[in-house]
Amino acid sequence: EIGSFKVMCFDVQHDAAEPLGFIINHPETGNVLFLTDSYFCKYKFKNLNNIIVEANYSQEIIEKKRSSGSLHNFLADRIIQSHMSLETCIELLKANDLSKVNNIILIHLSDGNSDALHFQTEVQKVTGKHVMIADAGVYIDAFNKTPF
Repeated sequence: EIGSFKVMCFDVQHDAAEPLGFIINHPETGNVLFLTDSYFCKYKFKNLNNIIVEANYSQEIIEKKRSSGSLHNFLADRIIQSHMSLETCIELLKANDLSKVNNIILIHLSDGNSDALHFQTEVQKVTGKHVMIADAGVYIDAFNKTPF
């Protein structure tokens, strides 16, 4: 516990020592899932109110760049083995109960291997939730546990 925050960590899959994800609870925000620097999450979560999750790259973009030679195999493999794809992010979201979720914020998008507008649209289409892309200066009015 840190002030009014309760934080629970859980292990995630990444190519670093002891990577972690977090469930953060606060009376105003409710339960927030924070998951980045992971290529996969084996857990399912209940009673989430907000989700902050990595969607680093698109498998389609990686394969196009790999085929054209603009992305070396070593780097492509490193990205795939250490970061979450849009496709995996969507599967993670579909595997969880989103009934109480107000916001999904996509983070850690690759500069060269993602398409922010496409990612936002695809996640919104699949989840029916308010989806934003984290960017410098972005402010979220209703990052709380009650619906808008």
